[in-house]
Amino acid sequence: MQSGRRRSKIRVGGALDVAVLGSILSSRYSSDMASAVQGLPAPAAHAARESLGAALHVAAQSGNPALAGAAKNAFVGGMTGAIWIAAAIAVAGAIVALIALPARERAELSMAADGGVSEAVAA
Repeated sequence: MQSGRRRSKIRVGGALDVAVLGSILSSRYSSDMASAVQGLPAPAAHAARESLGAALHVAAQSGNPALAGAAKNAFVGGMTGAIWIAAAIAVAGAIVALIALPARERAELSMAADGGVSEAVAA
């Protein structure tokens, strides 16, 4: 029963992580592309601001290598931002784990290593 709950929490947490980090990436990419798509027809500009693949396609069709370079840089910038946020969340989680989780006593660990069972573990 508890194993099922744990798996569900992991799946929900993973989905939320992907959603949050994806939103950060998408938002940064879109804002970084705002100046790069000026002068393009509205449908092409909208497509280029929405995805890297569309921006590269528009750049290839229009013969605009500067747009392709800007799209790649915007994507890398968005990915960098998302990675920094993920790293900050991981560090925060490690700090919470260090503070909140109970510490094991050395006697318990040495008894377990020797194959014995301490009273604290058996209880």
